Parts: sequence; C-alpha cells; structure tokens
Amino acid sequence: MGRTIEEFASAHQLPLRWVELRNTCRQLAGRVDFWYRADLRDAVRPPAVEASDILHSSLKRRGLPAPGGMLQASPQKPDEASRGNYESADPPQTGPGKAKKLSLTRAHDAYMRRAIGLARVALANGDTPVGSLVIHKGKIIAEGFEAVHMQVDVSGHAELIAIRNACSALQSFDLSGCTLCTTAEPCFMCSYAVRQTRISKVIIGRPTPWVGGISSLHPILTEAQIPGWGQPPDIVSGVLEAECCALVSQANPGFTVGTAWRK
Repeated sequence: MGRTIEEFASAHQLPLRWVELRNTCRQLAGRVDFWYRADLRDAVRPPAVEASDILHSSLKRRGLPAPGGMLQASPQKPDEASRGNYESADPPQTGPGKAKKLSLTRAHDAYMRRAIGLARVALANGDTPVGSLVIHKGKIIAEGFEAVHMQVDVSGHAELIAIRNACSALQSFDLSGCTLCTTAEPCFMCSYAVRQTRISKVIIGRPTPWVGGISSLHPILTEAQIPGWGQPPDIVSGVLEAECCALVSQANPGFTVGTAWRK
C-alpha cells in the first residue's frame, strides 16, 4: 500500500482518533474468524463509519471535492452518456446479452445500505470501498468487503468473498435462488463467479465501465449466448447510486461517473 496509516494521516491532516479507528478496524477484520462471527462484523461497522466521516470532513476542510461531487446535483438523472449501455431498474426488457430490468423496492434500498456499511469498512482499511452480501430466502447469509490490500490478495473482491461465504453457508456451489447485492458493478472476475454459481439476481449500486460485467464491451454477466452457461441473473441497477459513488469519491476525490474505478 506504500505509506503507513500514520504517514497517510499526516499527509491528509487527520487526527490521532482516525489512526486509532483505522487500527481497530484492521485488527477486527484481520481475525481469522471474522467472517464466521456476526458480533465481530457488527463491531467493526461503528469505527469504520466514524473513520469514514473523519476523512470526509478532512477533504471538505482542505477544499477538495465533496463526496459525490456533481452527482449530488441530479441524483435522479445520472449522465447516460457516461454510463454507456448500463442497464437501470425500470420496465422489464429481455433479450440476448441484455439484463432483465426489475423495479426498485424498499428491500433493495435496505440491502444496499447494509452493503454500503460494509464498503465503509473497506474504506477504513485502505481498500476501495466496495461491500457485498448474499441473500437467500429473504435472509442475509453471507457478507464481504473489499480486502485486496488488507489481505494482499488480488482476488479479495467484496463479491468473491461474499460468494465464497455463501457457498460455505449453504455447503454448495449452486447458489440458485440467491441474490447478490453489491455497491459496485461486478468486474469480469466477479461476474464469472456469479454465473458459475448460478446466482439468480444481482442488485448493483454504481457502474464500473470498461471492467464491468454489464457496462463494458464484454458483458459476461448478462450475455445469454455463452455456450455451456445457464441463464444470466436478473439485474437491478442504480440502487442508491449517488451514495455508492460518494464513497468512492472519499477514496479518490477525482472520481466521476464513467471512470473504471475499482482499484
């Protein structure tokens, strides 16, 4: 990661409290039994949220773009040109290589807020703020947050961690009937995992053009004509998109919709 937590805090004029919170998050999330204990996952959220808020305030105080930037000006109408062919949750539409569009519900918002809480943990740990969870029969059975840098593992994407934990919870590689909720459009790697485990629905916060499994030139998440693969999952996109983008802005003040910001 380059700089230490202390060096990062000094460079961004962050208080000692932020360092303490970051270290608390890393200690909790670094435990080998972290993903098996709900009490640890619940315990890590408050310090992660506080650390995120402190960083947010520091950026504003130093005159850097506020999280969300121009996105906050028109949250209901994001720039369609920058989103390419990214599907949004409106009337149903199906076809080869197309995502089936579904209507937004309060449940989608509730799941996404939980995923955003996980993304804040990733941000507090120095990783890209992405959070994911898997729902089965109306119950959250697995969670994951980005841990590429924390675990020094290129495959440590939030979606993959959540999917692994879901397979472990159900003792099966077949996640048919399950829903994946994630703050960022799954990349190629995560999209492959979704298709191979037969997840039935994917709820997405923000797009990741160029590297996304829907909005890129290689829509493997929604392509129905791949030989040997089953039907693609239903897609609900744009859920709390402005809030998901605002988190990325905290990690990268130069972020705008349309950039392939994942790492």
